[in-house]
Amino acid sequence: MKNPAPEIIEMAPSEFEELLRRAEQGAFKEGDHAKIGGVLKAYLYVLELLDKKSTSIDRLRKLLFGATTEKTADVLGREGSTPAPKGDQAPNADADASAPAPTAGEEKAPKKPGHGRNGADDYPGATRVKVIHQSLKPGDACPECGRGKAYEMADPGVLIRLIGQPPVAATIYEIQKLRCNLCGVVFTATPPAEAGAKKYDASAVSIIAMLKYGLGLPFNRLDRLQDDLEIPLPASTQWEIVSAGAPAFEPIHDELIRQAAQGDKVSTSRMTTTAASAIRPSARGSSHPAWWRFQEVRRSRCSSAVRGMRAKI
Repeated sequence: MKNPAPEIIEMAPSEFEELLRRAEQGAFKEGDHAKIGGVLKAYLYVLELLDKKSTSIDRLRKLLFGATTEKTADVLGREGSTPAPKGDQAPNADADASAPAPTAGEEKAPKKPGHGRNGADDYPGATRVKVIHQSLKPGDACPECGRGKAYEMADPGVLIRLIGQPPVAATIYEIQKLRCNLCGVVFTATPPAEAGAKKYDASAVSIIAMLKYGLGLPFNRLDRLQDDLEIPLPASTQWEIVSAGAPAFEPIHDELIRQAAQGDKVSTSRMTTTAASAIRPSARGSSHPAWWRFQEVRRSRCSSAVRGMRAKI
C-alpha cells in the first residue's frame, strides 16, 4: 500500500541541532516527538519513492523544500539593478532616469509553451480507429492484484501513424460471380456501399481540381506522379473529370464573385507594367528578344481571356 505524502516540517538549522542535542540527552520537550516522527516518516517516504525508481529530481526537490512561488531575480533584484548608496550616484543618473521606458510593443513576447510537435487533436482529418483491449473489459477483475476492478480511463493511449499514398488512390473490388452449370444463370455478389456508383468519387474530383487550380500542379505532372506510383491517371482523363464536375462548383464561384463585388478596394496586377519597364526604352525595338517575348505573353493572356468569355457565353 502506498504511504501518503508526509507533512513538510520547516525547522531552522539551530532548532534542528537543539533537537538532536535533547535527543542525545533524553530530555525531550513537548512537540519533539511529533517532529522526530515527521522526519522519520519523510525518510521512509523518500526511500519508498527511490525504490520505485519513478521519482524525478524536480519532484523530490518540491517534496523536500516545497514548491517555489517566487523567482530569485524578483526577490534579490536583477544584476546591475542594485541601488547605489547615497553620494555615489553616477553623473548620468538623471539622464538614465529621463530615458523613455520601453513600450509594450518593444518588449520580447513570451515564448509559447510546447515542443513543436503535433498532437492527436491537430489531425482532425485523420481516420480514428478505436482499439479494444484483447483480454480485458471495464469491470473485470484486475489480473495483477486480483482484488481490484479495471475501469476505462478517460484519456486513451494514442498512436499516430502517417502513411504515404498517391494523391488519387484506387481500390479494386473483386466481386464474386457464380454461374449455374445447367441453365447458365450468373449470380453476382452485391458490391459494398463504400464502392459507390461512379468510378471517380467526388473526393477525386476535388483533389484534382485543388492540385491544379489551387496549388498550380499541371495535369501532366500529376499524370507522371500517378504513373510512378502505379495508379495511372492520364492528363486527358483529369481534364474530363474536372470538366464534368465543374457545374457543381459554379454556385460557389458565383457567390465568390458576388462577395468580391462588395469589396471597397480593387487590387490589380502590375505584371504587364513591370515586364515592360524591365526593358530599356532604347531597346524596345522590334529586334529585341525580350520585347517579342513580352508581346507573346500578352497575346497568350488575351487569347485565354477571350476563350473564357466565349465559354461563358
